[in-house]
Amino acid sequence: MTEVTRGERLRTSLHEYTRLRQQTVRTILQRGYERGEFTDDDDRELIVDLMMGAFFYRRLMSGDPFTPRFAVRLVDFVLRRVG
Repeated sequence: MTEVTRGERLRTSLHEYTRLRQQTVRTILQRGYERGEFTDDDDRELIVDLMMGAFFYRRLMSGDPFTPRFAVRLVDFVLRRVG
């Protein structure tokens, strides 16, 4: 993780990888907002960070798979807290 803060190539590569995934999450959240599942008071950027944090923790730190079942559990948890 320290290398990401120092190495320009690695940081750029990780940023691009992350940006594409964040955009997918933002699109999904926008659709939920349009359906009335979120309000203007909901911090959608924080929701993106929470979801991406869980994804990257599983992928890079714990080695646990990010399965469809886990994704559903994560989304359900977030929706219960903010929805």
